Amino acid sequence: MHIFPAALLLLLSTAYAAITGGRSDRTVSPALFADLEEAARLADIAYCVGISGIWKPFGCLSRCGDFEGFELVDTWNTGPLRSDSCGYVALDHVKKRIVVAFRGTYSLASVWADLATTPQVYVPYPEPPPPPPHPPKSSKPRRRGWWGWVPWIGGGGQQDILATAVGDGDGDGDRQGDERLVCTNCTVHAGFLTTWTHTRPYLLPHLTRLPPHLPSYTIHLIGHSLGGALAALAGLELRARGVEVVVTTFGEPRIGNAGLVGYLDSVFGLEEEGEKGTGEGEGGGERFRRVTHKGDPVPLLPLEEWGYAMHGGEIYISRPTIPVGEGDVEMCVGDADVRCIAGADEGGVVVDAEALAVDGTVVDEASWRVPGRFRVGQILFAHRDYFWRVGLCVPGGDPAGWGGRGWYGGEGGGGGGGSGNAGGGDEL
Repeated sequence: MHIFPAALLLLLSTAYAAITGGRSDRTVSPALFADLEEAARLADIAYCVGISGIWKPFGCLSRCGDFEGFELVDTWNTGPLRSDSCGYVALDHVKKRIVVAFRGTYSLASVWADLATTPQVYVPYPEPPPPPPHPPKSSKPRRRGWWGWVPWIGGGGQQDILATAVGDGDGDGDRQGDERLVCTNCTVHAGFLTTWTHTRPYLLPHLTRLPPHLPSYTIHLIGHSLGGALAALAGLELRARGVEVVVTTFGEPRIGNAGLVGYLDSVFGLEEEGEKGTGEGEGGGERFRRVTHKGDPVPLLPLEEWGYAMHGGEIYISRPTIPVGEGDVEMCVGDADVRCIAGADEGGVVVDAEALAVDGTVVDEASWRVPGRFRVGQILFAHRDYFWRVGLCVPGGDPAGWGGRGWYGGEGGGGGGGSGNAGGGDEL
């Protein structure tokens, strides 16, 4: 007698799962989807810095016209000899936000240069360095003598310039963070940290002076690729200073080891996120949203075998092509949910390697497993396809109609159709 109701219930549940893609408990809300899509456009605008530029009140060749009520505060460009960090600071008077957008990496060669470096110890509260005689006051690079470009010499040079708590603000009085915070056994990617130390003198004066005058505005840090790594490190520093921030990254690489990951998860409250958290996983997403994309290899780099790990806050775009819909964007659980980007790390190519010493810890792996499907097309397309084709700084953002071109597994999508790997099939 109960067979028919049970069968009907099973049929309805199956139909509902088919309509929603079987992941209704993981799909992001419409509000979060819209927020992430908007953040992708703001990240795209950062690529105009250093090319055609961004001008006041808020204009550029890319998507600046989409953002009425935005006011440009400043742009910065540290120059190619100082890690080539670019970006902008703007005020959003509609949503009451201070937006800081970090530009990502332009060239394929730079991608690997960004990733090919050893980690170093991460200290949340090092002693600040002495202030420079002429601190930067503008985003425009100044002319300087050749000695201004000489890199730090000696083993302690890089450590001496670290200042991840104070030093560029108005003094110790603005430090509101908990100085008892300790990052135990933490290492960070040395290249990312060096780039941040070159960037922070351009940003911290703004982020120190603006909030007191705009107390109702929240600080939003946004970045793609290398810019995502910088946004993460900037967010850690600002949280250590007691400043509330929202961080959104796209295609962010691994920035440090398991110790740093645990520290970041704790600082941003990401330990109990995903399906086990509140709001169907969007509780932690209010503070740190680490967006990854199917087929993008950069979030899997540097390799886990080299001592690096992914942190929490992941939101996964499961559709391999753009455009994407709300049902294609899913909340993930923990630091390495195998249903998300970590699942792409299961296969790979085994290569021989010698034992590697990282900060005195010997990684005596006989071989390292390089994640599979690392193709040029994935760097050129998958790594840039976050809601839009990010990183072009042209009117409309995608002049060649690449928005629907398939680059992963021969799939086409969106309005462009097409098939095959758009970027070729060369292994990296």
